[in-house]
Amino acid sequence: KMNFPSKNPLALPTIWLSYFLLLSFVLITCCQVEATDGDSKVISVGAIIDVNSRIGKEQLVAMELAAQSYNTTSNTYKLLLQFQLPTKDPFIPTSFARRMIKTQKMQVIIGMQKWTEAASVAELGRKSQVPVISFAAPSISPSLMPIRWPSLVRMAHNGTAYAKCVADMVHAFSWQRVVVIYEDGDYEMLALLSETLQDVGSQIEYRLALPSPPYLSNPREFIRQELLKVTENTQSRVFIVLQSSLEMVIHLFREASEMGLVDGESAWIIPESTTNLLDSVNKSAISYMQGALGIKTYYSERSSEYQNFEARFRKSFRARYPEEDNSNPGFYALQAHDSIKIVAQAIDRMACGRKSLLREILSSNFVGLSGEIRFEEAQLLQNPTFMIVNVDTKSYRELDFWTPEGGFMSSLPTGQGSESVSRNTQSLSGIVIWPGKLSRIPKGWNLLTKQKPMRIAVPGRTSFSKFVKVDHDKLTNSSKYTGFCIEIFEKALPLLGYDLPYDFHPVNATYPDLVQLVYNKTYDAVVGDVTILEERLQYVDFTVPYAESGLSMIVTENVAGEKIYSDLTRVVMVSWLFLVLILNSSYTASLSSMLTVQRLRPNVTDIEFLKKNNMKIGCDGDSFVKAYLEEVEDFKPENIVHINNEYSYDGAFKNNSIAAAFLELPYEKVYMSKYCKGYSAFVPTTKFGGLGFMFQKGSPVARDFSRAILRLLEQGDIKKLEDKWLNSADECSNNSTSESSESLRLGSFWVLYVISGATSTICFLLYTIQSRNSSHTSQDEAEERNGNLSDESRWKRMFVIARQIYTRKHASLTHDHQQAMAPQLPDIIMVSSTPTVTIQNC
Repeated sequence: KMNFPSKNPLALPTIWLSYFLLLSFVLITCCQVEATDGDSKVISVGAIIDVNSRIGKEQLVAMELAAQSYNTTSNTYKLLLQFQLPTKDPFIPTSFARRMIKTQKMQVIIGMQKWTEAASVAELGRKSQVPVISFAAPSISPSLMPIRWPSLVRMAHNGTAYAKCVADMVHAFSWQRVVVIYEDGDYEMLALLSETLQDVGSQIEYRLALPSPPYLSNPREFIRQELLKVTENTQSRVFIVLQSSLEMVIHLFREASEMGLVDGESAWIIPESTTNLLDSVNKSAISYMQGALGIKTYYSERSSEYQNFEARFRKSFRARYPEEDNSNPGFYALQAHDSIKIVAQAIDRMACGRKSLLREILSSNFVGLSGEIRFEEAQLLQNPTFMIVNVDTKSYRELDFWTPEGGFMSSLPTGQGSESVSRNTQSLSGIVIWPGKLSRIPKGWNLLTKQKPMRIAVPGRTSFSKFVKVDHDKLTNSSKYTGFCIEIFEKALPLLGYDLPYDFHPVNATYPDLVQLVYNKTYDAVVGDVTILEERLQYVDFTVPYAESGLSMIVTENVAGEKIYSDLTRVVMVSWLFLVLILNSSYTASLSSMLTVQRLRPNVTDIEFLKKNNMKIGCDGDSFVKAYLEEVEDFKPENIVHINNEYSYDGAFKNNSIAAAFLELPYEKVYMSKYCKGYSAFVPTTKFGGLGFMFQKGSPVARDFSRAILRLLEQGDIKKLEDKWLNSADECSNNSTSESSESLRLGSFWVLYVISGATSTICFLLYTIQSRNSSHTSQDEAEERNGNLSDESRWKRMFVIARQIYTRKHASLTHDHQQAMAPQLPDIIMVSSTPTVTIQNC
């Protein structure tokens, strides 16, 4: 008889529970046996770090603490850390990794603070399929990097965010030229920074490459000589230090401070590789960096996990390195701790599985001490957050945060989707104490002195001397500079807010050549009538324009009608005028039209007429106008005549050498104000940037002069200078007295006045003589009858003459009246004699 299991309902669950416990025990035992048999219970981790450096010391202690924490809690696997021996040979990390992989069966390699080392070890990891976790990343991430090095995991970001942060800082303080200092080999970061600086309108003026300290027998002397080259070849005093070793940065600041480069108007930006270690730098070294700005990787210190780790770290670090003054953990310690935690969690997920350790590492997703740990394409996914700090005499002060998305901000968002309390992407909100304890933003360029003044080129030859004129005195070997442009420069100087020592140098060159002389730093600036063009802005900087600019065409005019020059012609015209006015008043309008202002018509009406008829045109050959007429307006080169100066234009028009002249608008105003008769100027349809002063690219003086010129424009000072130099009304008014365009005035009828006056005078004289003769005859007759009279006064004689005239006139009127009252007989002519009147003596 067979016995079957009991049918009691309570017995069945008990049996299944027993089966489940037995199966779990078997699986755990199998996993343990497999782990033991496969010799993978102990996971060997190779760490390639420089244990002699402060960064390496922090990383070593942090890794040991992370491994201890895991080993005490894990019963399945144990982590065994093996560190690289101290060495100065850059090729040792690669050979050490190869030896660890082959002989010691390393399953993970962690470390490498430099990208060159990480790339070499990553190649070994690709061949042996060993995961490599790197603390370094290339400045520019190649798109095919995961294919080239599939075993490489980068616990770092590329240099894009750092370069943008530096560029934002330069832009916020309006620095246009900088000096970049870097350890030799970091060319990718240099190219990336140059590109981001150009995006904000700045540029790198000088690049100073420094070798690593192990390659220098006397680092201080080498750095001093290189800094001397900087002071001799540049004016910029904004220094940006790229990723460099702490030892090199301390040497750099010590020499720069002794040379006076960390003082006054200078500014320094130090990298995160240095700023992250400021807590551990001794006070004497920090004193050299006083006033510098630093970029520090931000991490939270408020979590309980960080506080527990900090306490353990400080205790262990003091025990291992008692010579170190500071035992606080930095960012590199947190990064190293998280790297071990990544490996530990990946191992736990591999328990009893056949999965790849690399795949489990890349699937990590947790918040570590250094921030969020999550990978995408084998690189940390979360963008970094930087903190901008200001180095003080003993430590540093925190100013602002910076993120790629938000730029500068005074506080970080408190949660996902929340906004920051204060946000500003243009400037820092914190107060900066600059080198030399300067409270204002430093200019960032070398202040000029009388021993080394600014070299300013002045055009030695100009077409229009009213803009710039150079008079050279051979006896004293000195030059005098006058003109519209010179006076604007002199009026702008007091508005700069500082002294600007300068020397003028006359240069006989074309305007394109002047641009090149400033671009190659032969001269610091050009003061003159230089036109602002887009092409020139690629090489130099300009101030805001102080005068507008455009291309204007000037042509001659012809008179519509005959010109009256002969005096006899004028007499005839006036005589006919008198006759016509008497005969018919209807001729008045047409005659007045003939004698009023002459009607002028331009010979040329547009540019197409000139080109169609192959007519000659004139322009200033030293300016850009000649090239513009050839390339843009399609004039033939043989039809363009080079005019040397303003006085040659009038002569060229008169001898028919040119049919039109093309001048920039400021020059056209000067020419028309002087030669205002017989010419027409067409309103320019092509506009340019105006006239401005030219400076080297990135020169802060250009910005200061722009402010000064704007102030002169707003105050009306430049308008007064235009009236003084360019609007020559007196010359034009003197020239306008010519006979080419006379209008009708009282003086036009002087011949008529003379004829009328002369006729009246002659008639009066003739009548007076006749009357006097008649008076004498009557007197003689009376004297014969009465004898000679005694002497009579002149008044009596005049009275007698007047009375005689009156009597004759009265007799004539009486005769006319009688003739009018008589019957009118058509065929009879009435004749009457003049009545005889006897004048008796009174």
